[in-house]
Amino acid sequence: MIPILALLACAPIAVPPQTSGFSRLDLPLNGSPERVLVSNLDPGPTADVTVLVNRGVGVYDLTTLGLTASGIQVEVLPGLAQLGYIEQSTMAEADFTGDGVPDLGLSPLYATQSYVGNGDLTHRPGPFLPTYGGSQHAVGFTDVDGDGDLDSVLLVRDFSSWYLDYGFNDGTGSFAEGSFVEPPGLPDFGSRLLFADIEGQGRDSTFVTGSAGLFRSHWPAGPNDDVLLLAGDFAEVAAADLDGVFGLDLVVCGRGMNAIAVLLEDGAGGFGPPTVLPAGAFPESVAIADLDGDGDQDLAVANRDGDSVTLFCGDGAGGFVKCVTYPVGRRPTDIAAGDVDGNGKVDLVVTCATSGVLSILLAF
Repeated sequence: MIPILALLACAPIAVPPQTSGFSRLDLPLNGSPERVLVSNLDPGPTADVTVLVNRGVGVYDLTTLGLTASGIQVEVLPGLAQLGYIEQSTMAEADFTGDGVPDLGLSPLYATQSYVGNGDLTHRPGPFLPTYGGSQHAVGFTDVDGDGDLDSVLLVRDFSSWYLDYGFNDGTGSFAEGSFVEPPGLPDFGSRLLFADIEGQGRDSTFVTGSAGLFRSHWPAGPNDDVLLLAGDFAEVAAADLDGVFGLDLVVCGRGMNAIAVLLEDGAGGFGPPTVLPAGAFPESVAIADLDGDGDQDLAVANRDGDSVTLFCGDGAGGFVKCVTYPVGRRPTDIAAGDVDGNGKVDLVVTCATSGVLSILLAF
């Protein structure tokens, strides 16, 4: 086994320099933005931005922004509830109603609410997502029971136990209580959920990060399906094809080691040894996109305690080199990528909780 310090000392693979840069725009919000998604919520040509804004004492707003012919459109769904501390929770997007419009799941600590997209930047309250109890630390959607509808999955803590709580979609966007499983080795103090069909066989794996490591599980659990991939303190994990071979690969934020880890799929449904790349202080979130226009996937990492975003340029074969670091607002907690200004290049949107702003890095 190669020690982590030795991995950190490895020379990066050389790749072509960036072919574009970014200019920073800070957009003030009424509170502390904690989570962000970039997607197409309406028929317009540009990507839209959805932000979860903590206004204090567990009260939060859902703010959406989009570029229209008449300028920037802002929609706010205010004062949704007093449901816990948002920074410990997550926001997930999926079309669980099946109407072609993205919907949302929010997981504050003690109740998990869904919001249905209207197709025009606005949302309406949907059903609460069922749970057997405990505190909900993350939410996501995947087809658990194989009926073609997206079901809800919650990462739940009940006293000292952590488990995955499933709600089954009835085909209309309503969820019935399903079941829960407590996979052995599930990380303590869970942070994020990811669902990804790594092998391309129509079956999502569940990835959970937390203070004990990066964990992979299937449901229903089968032989050797539950495995601890990496030990350590990890935040967000993301999946994409980084090397052009086999299936999907993983990138995970190692907040406990101020680095990210890249795991390439090995062609047999597993992963090779991690490549560890130094990032900034306390990397919290990662976005994967072609940021320099060369056709290869690149990485953008939000460094929570470094008040910065670090870009890693990809070579298309799974190798990365640190390209540049951009300062952003204070305490960046989440990052998302998409073309928000319509110039055909990928921009970055960062929630900066202490500054109370969205730092938008516009590509030029």
